[in-house]
Amino acid sequence: MTKRILLTNDDGISAAGLVTLANYLKQRFEVFVVAPDNERSGVSQSITFRRPIFHKPVQVADGVRGFAINGYPVDCVKVALFELCPFQPDWVISGINHGLNVGLNVLHSGTVAGALTGASYRIPSIALSLEAPDGQDDLDFETAIRLAWPICENFLTTHDLRGTVLNVNIPESAVARGSGEFRTVPVNCNNMGFHFEQGHDPKRRPYHWQTNHPDPKPLDQLCDVQVVQQGHIAVSPIGNDLTRHSLLAAMTPGLSPVSESNNHRTVSR
Repeated sequence: MTKRILLTNDDGISAAGLVTLANYLKQRFEVFVVAPDNERSGVSQSITFRRPIFHKPVQVADGVRGFAINGYPVDCVKVALFELCPFQPDWVISGINHGLNVGLNVLHSGTVAGALTGASYRIPSIALSLEAPDGQDDLDFETAIRLAWPICENFLTTHDLRGTVLNVNIPESAVARGSGEFRTVPVNCNNMGFHFEQGHDPKRRPYHWQTNHPDPKPLDQLCDVQVVQQGHIAVSPIGNDLTRHSLLAAMTPGLSPVSESNNHRTVSR
């Protein structure tokens, strides 16, 4: 049976990465798109609840239709699953993003947030991101997708990824070499980017402008930041569970573990 994919992003419904990915996936899968009507980068888990969410039908590519909405990536996935998508998706794919989402940036990323929303409903999800050196606009999304998708599909079809996001980051050097070599690694959660430049705007108002430096310190084991720096595709399985279970058990004597079946969520419409 043909797999059905819900596609979203945070760069906006007309972003080159999303359109290229839609054109690639439609060759073998049924694809439906719900994405923001404009760029919503760096919005993390933001949601719309103080105003209505409007949607506009869009032909994303030949044979691929969907909706643009005036909300965030999380809104896109939720309103798609419960209102707009004509099918129950087998997979939720977010991206392909213009720029990496490694290290603590996964906490700020709208791309990752969209995928995590799919995972919260037990739908295997992928967040795809391509390095954009110095903010470069003209990225080779087509090659990046061709290199990364076989990796993603292999994991999707050989592992139970319900409740999981594969955060996949593709360095520009891998695209230039045409290399699909990858490493499955943890996310580097060391602090980064806490230096600011100080200055004054034309009205002499003082400001602090974050520089994204320094880079995070390496972990004791290979991690996503290092893998990308080495020129390989980084694949990191992540999820929504915020609880430190080892501490919870230690702090609550006699705590009975919750059955895994109690944590399963399904989408009903």
